Amino acid sequence: MAKVEFNPDDFSIVETPDPTMAKVEFNPDDFSIVETPDPTMAKVEFNPDDFSIVETGSAGDMAGETAMSSAPKYVEDPDYDPEAYEGALTEFGEGVASGLIGVVEGITGLAAIGVDLMADTDYATDVTEVADSIRKAGNIDPVGLIGKGTEIITQFVIPGLGAAGAVSKASKAGQAAIASRKAGVGLKNLTSTERFSLGAQQVAAATGADFMVATDGITTIGDFFEGGPTQTVANTGQKGREEALRQFKNRFGLAVETGAITAAAPFVLGAAGTALTKTGGAAATVVAPVLAPVVRAAKNSKAVKKTGEYFDSIEAKTILGEEQSPFNKGVANFVSMFRPRGMLSQEAAEARGLVENVTESELKTAQNNLNELEAAIKPLVQKGTPLNRQTILTNVEQALSISKDKKKFNKMFDKTTGTLDPSLKPVVQKMRDQVDELSKGILKTDFFKRLKVENPKLFERLNKKINDNIGNYLATRYQLKLNPKFMPDAADMKTAVDDLMRPQNRSEVARLLRHTVLKTEANKGAAYTKLGLSEDGKDLITAGRGATKAQAEEAAKQFLKEERPSSVKVADAEGREAVSKLKAGILNPKANKKVFQRRLLGEINDAQERYLGTIADLAEFKAIDGYFGRLKVLAENKQGLGRYFVSPQSDEWNQINVGAKTDDWVQLGEKADFSGVEEKTLNLLRFGSLEGYKVPKRMFQDLSRAVDNNYETFNRITGGIYSGFLNLKGGAQYAKTVLSPITQIRNVTSAALFALANGNVGKGANLWESVDLIKNDLKNITPEAAQRELSEIMARGVTGTQAELQEVRRLIQEGAASPGAKNVGQRLGKRIEESGANAFFKPIGRAIAGVAKKAEDAYQGGDDIWKIYSYRFEQAKLRKAFETMDDAAKASYMRSKGFDAGAELKALDDTQLAALADDFIKNESASIVRNTVPNYNLTPEVIKGLRRLPVGNFIAFPYEILRTSGNIVSRGLDELASESAEIQKIGLRRLTGAATTWSVIPAALSEMSHQLSGVSEEEIKAYQRSGASPWEKFARLIPTGKDKDGNILYLNYSYTNPYDMLAKTLNSAIDTFETNKNLGISGAQATVDAGLASISELFAPFTGEAIMTAKMRDILPTSSFGRGGRTETGATVYNSEDAAGDKWAKSFNHLVDGLLPGGSPVSVSGGEMEAGRFVRSFVTATGLNDLTGISAKDKLLRERQFSGEIVRAFTGLTENTINPKDSLRFAGYDFGRRRSAAQAIFNGTISRKNLSSSEEIIDAYVRANEARYKIYNEFHQTLNDMQTLGLTKRDIMIVAKNENIGQVAPVLRGKFVPISVSDIKAKEMARNGTLPLFKQALPQIKKLFKEFKERKYGEVEVEVEVEVEQAPAPQASVAPAPAPAPAPAPQASVAPVQQPVQQPVQQVAAAPVNATSAILNPNLTTRALAEALERRSG
Repeated sequence: MAKVEFNPDDFSIVETPDPTMAKVEFNPDDFSIVETPDPTMAKVEFNPDDFSIVETGSAGDMAGETAMSSAPKYVEDPDYDPEAYEGALTEFGEGVASGLIGVVEGITGLAAIGVDLMADTDYATDVTEVADSIRKAGNIDPVGLIGKGTEIITQFVIPGLGAAGAVSKASKAGQAAIASRKAGVGLKNLTSTERFSLGAQQVAAATGADFMVATDGITTIGDFFEGGPTQTVANTGQKGREEALRQFKNRFGLAVETGAITAAAPFVLGAAGTALTKTGGAAATVVAPVLAPVVRAAKNSKAVKKTGEYFDSIEAKTILGEEQSPFNKGVANFVSMFRPRGMLSQEAAEARGLVENVTESELKTAQNNLNELEAAIKPLVQKGTPLNRQTILTNVEQALSISKDKKKFNKMFDKTTGTLDPSLKPVVQKMRDQVDELSKGILKTDFFKRLKVENPKLFERLNKKINDNIGNYLATRYQLKLNPKFMPDAADMKTAVDDLMRPQNRSEVARLLRHTVLKTEANKGAAYTKLGLSEDGKDLITAGRGATKAQAEEAAKQFLKEERPSSVKVADAEGREAVSKLKAGILNPKANKKVFQRRLLGEINDAQERYLGTIADLAEFKAIDGYFGRLKVLAENKQGLGRYFVSPQSDEWNQINVGAKTDDWVQLGEKADFSGVEEKTLNLLRFGSLEGYKVPKRMFQDLSRAVDNNYETFNRITGGIYSGFLNLKGGAQYAKTVLSPITQIRNVTSAALFALANGNVGKGANLWESVDLIKNDLKNITPEAAQRELSEIMARGVTGTQAELQEVRRLIQEGAASPGAKNVGQRLGKRIEESGANAFFKPIGRAIAGVAKKAEDAYQGGDDIWKIYSYRFEQAKLRKAFETMDDAAKASYMRSKGFDAGAELKALDDTQLAALADDFIKNESASIVRNTVPNYNLTPEVIKGLRRLPVGNFIAFPYEILRTSGNIVSRGLDELASESAEIQKIGLRRLTGAATTWSVIPAALSEMSHQLSGVSEEEIKAYQRSGASPWEKFARLIPTGKDKDGNILYLNYSYTNPYDMLAKTLNSAIDTFETNKNLGISGAQATVDAGLASISELFAPFTGEAIMTAKMRDILPTSSFGRGGRTETGATVYNSEDAAGDKWAKSFNHLVDGLLPGGSPVSVSGGEMEAGRFVRSFVTATGLNDLTGISAKDKLLRERQFSGEIVRAFTGLTENTINPKDSLRFAGYDFGRRRSAAQAIFNGTISRKNLSSSEEIIDAYVRANEARYKIYNEFHQTLNDMQTLGLTKRDIMIVAKNENIGQVAPVLRGKFVPISVSDIKAKEMARNGTLPLFKQALPQIKKLFKEFKERKYGEVEVEVEVEVEQAPAPQASVAPAPAPAPAPAPQASVAPVQQPVQQPVQQVAAAPVNATSAILNPNLTTRALAEALERRSG
């Protein structure tokens, strides 16, 4: 029998061997855990306030009744039914499932009713019973507002609306309505008869649909009021024909109600909408004029003007290199670095940002044409045409090259003699027309306008050449120029060598061989002779004959070396290169190359590649010329950007020196004008119409970018390791976004908030029209009208700019270190195709490329839907405003937006004026969307460059949230200050939308969720303080209820709300301040901590670990900047005692987890693969656990509901569970780690051999205990929070015991345990000769120990008084204390309160010796001290 008696501050675990009895007696407030094996008896005696856990080996064991009865119990909410409510998302899923079952039940039941009426059978009842059994088998029992509401919507509302919509599309009136809506006038084009007909058809369709899907037991309005014609009849035992008739009547009553509601709904909703619109409009009419003067006065205030003038002044001085303070120059450079325009004007920056969009819009049209061509070729090949696909494409290439000769072109499509099927002619003609239109557009560019003035002869030659090539021109492209890593295959190399050996190419061989001799070679003649060349190296020695095979092979290698593009970028002035360079060389197509040149360069003969390449070259030329042309126009305004652009025609130009490092100006390009340019030097004209202009060096920085070869150099030094890391970083981000179905959904839903933040909700644009446009875009072949509209919208920079997708694409492109397909999936697919035997790998590569491309297009489309919607909405608002303005007001407004239309408007007729205004509205609307919705093209280069670092995920997106949020407010205030009443309303609407999105909706959701779920705000705060992951601590968590175990369920609204990073920045400051005040931290320190927390949260997206960086740190040992098999939250990846092979396997799995898409069929937990949550829930729902070997619960004992997972997949919403025991486990791990770190402050000091004074020991003791108190204080708050979340003290103690978390008992009692000295450290000080210094400090340490021990948690920080008793320094080293004599086996063992219990205590002494007291009490014998220290655990 083991008897335990101990002091109030002690904590003991007693485990007794078989067979024994444990008796525990202790004072109030003590804690004890008694575990006895089978068969044993445990007897516990204690006072009423005590707490005890007794666990026995079997039901036959005996435990004191008092112990168990006095333990606190968890009392559940009497209104909470864990068997019924299963969480919001699960109930939603069950509602959908039950509704779908109801649809099938209703349709099948209606057929059964017909049979029953005729045959007097009971099939209708059987149908109902089968449906109920299916619901029961699948545990589908929706309850509550969410469950039942979703069931009704799924079973009745959706089928009714679907039927009404289908009838509308099929009927004549419906077709008229569709045409009227497409015209942008709603239903105004319909006659009253057509409107009535359409409404009647829709009501009838909805009524019929609900009659078909109705099921027995549905409650009607008549049932609710217990009377009326639609009250249903209950089953009172009817069977056969009577039962069928009863169900039929009930269905009919429901159908009558549906018809009445459907008919009345448009009038009720219309009246409500009109009332709301009028109310809102009236409010805006009243409020806007009141606020407008206030905003206008603020904008025109001296303070604002002075601030603006200050920034304009320091910016101008910085650009011109004028003298100013380093501070001002630093401010100007810093501000410009983090804004898209740098130091350019806003108009110039936006023109630059449109270059890529204009090019991509043409390529999008071209790709659609190619898709149409493929679709036309496919049936020809399938029906057994004599020509295969490749031959057809070769013939298409020929047709594109001869279409100017209409006779030859038409002959190729002759049904009997042609080489192409007539069905291909329309699409081939469309392709040719696109090339020709772009070619004609080249002749209208600013480049050609200037060329015509400065070099008319060259203009005439190029003009003639381009016109002659209309109908024939296709660019020739070479693989080597597109991919520097390209190498010709063996067949092409042999053909090239054979061609080089021909006598006609001997001069080319001689030239190439001559170039192999280094310029530094001293005896070039001898080197030439060795290569078989003449002494001067200009010819082969073998007169009249071709080169030898060896010479030809060497010449081929040299040719590839000379032609291969260098990975090292060539810099312009000041070590920079132009952001956009005009490729004027395309205007002078090269003469046909020789055979060896074409084979070595890898000539691309594919018709599709040549067509796309031609479109890309021409479109890019046109786009870049447009950008330079716009800059030239702006440069003519000497009050604006023109201050920094000096034309070659100006007198000032010759007075400005350029070229030297001391000069402050740079010349754009190498030519002052085009006068001396010839065809062969066209490539020198890289700045188009700006060629020869001189600009300040600082302005040149914003027209160019730094040539950074450091990355390439670093990558070569590391053997491509960093390139591999970039691929991993990009791959992880790609998997978690583009390849994740859940994120795909969330991408669409969250983008809606961008529209709402700009006030774009209500009448103004039709969202479904935007959806239809993107649906057409995602089709393999987009209808021509839709394609034209999509291209125009893209050219204006509205679409194709999704920040996350564009960043990942560029990241992977850099990691791959090779140009090529912009689409990540195409790039990956191409690599797989080329990685082995084509027969096996080509289909795999193509399949991957196809799937990934569709995923990327869908991700981009989800973003584009809302951008197109906002673009149209902004147009509607501006058009409405323009309707109220006269011409002067329109001119004034357009001028304020950078378009000086005053002089032009007077000379225009009404049609021209309308066209000009229309173009302005479209451009202005596009500009609003570009600047108020995240747009990757407007992200500064310094932010984009951060993607290469091992920190941050999706760097561009959070920056864009900050930029666009500021722009929304700025734009709204600017509009509110307008003189136009309608523009003022737009501004008020925008600011109201922003406030609603950023503050009102989140706050309302939180408040509503707390009310509906029964989860208090304090419970959520407790979780965020002490249990949440770092990314959830300041997020907005929306509680949805509790599960059957009483755990809180919640949604993370921050995942859905892209603007939540703004709120989190503020929340972090508020929550940190409140937490610190609760912990007793002084107000000043709490304020500082709050500020630092806010800054940390703001920069977290930019400085936090990237996905793969975190994964790598998790698996690296702590000695290598890793976490030694632990994640940031404390979860285990591998155990330090695992075998090396197991560590490697778990580490590899952990890295793979970073590359797994959301919704993957497999997941990784604890370094081991397991079934993904969706797969596990499906297996469990279908009862296939035994067959598949997949358990219902995962490694963390979480069980997923299939209905909830379905909802997650289709809504992007993930319902999470707060498990306070798991939270405590991770908090305990962190508590132990930090406690050891605090102990190390003191231990590290007393272990030093060079201690010189006792003050050092005392100081270290104070610092260590202050750190320890802070840790214990925070853990005390954690334990309180765990109790707020529903854990009892008993629960906490069980978790502490199971997880080996020490020091929980005293913290739970509110007691602080200061640091004591271990026997090991005492011996170490004796060996080091520093024990006398410790004895000198001992009196003060004893005093400090007492003071710290009396400190309460949550107290305001107090100054610890330290008194040091001066004593003479020792004159000689002190011999180490003799080793203690061997002690007999102890009869008892005490687990001191200061350290966690590591080993079971089997016997406890009746008079325990406190180890801390033993050290601090000099009257204790050495042997007692040794025994006490020896018994210490931890």
